[in-house]
Amino acid sequence: MLLVDEFDERAIRILMQVYAKNGEINKAVELYKNFQEKLSRELGINPEAKTKNLYEKIILERKDEKKKFFMVEI
Repeated sequence: MLLVDEFDERAIRILMQVYAKNGEINKAVELYKNFQEKLSRELGINPEAKTKNLYEKIILERKDEKKKFFMVEI
């Protein structure tokens, strides 16, 4: 049986990276937001700086991808 620590931020960051690298940016963002809410609600804390920084990096990548889409010549 595999035991999972639902508050393991390293595991959350790895999963966020996997989603982002597979082009599933929205899943990575949703994972972060759900995790952030759970930490706040159940423990009264915020995610670690590493986790927040990764989230912000993913958000920037998503914005860059949208810009590339709209800058394609027709």
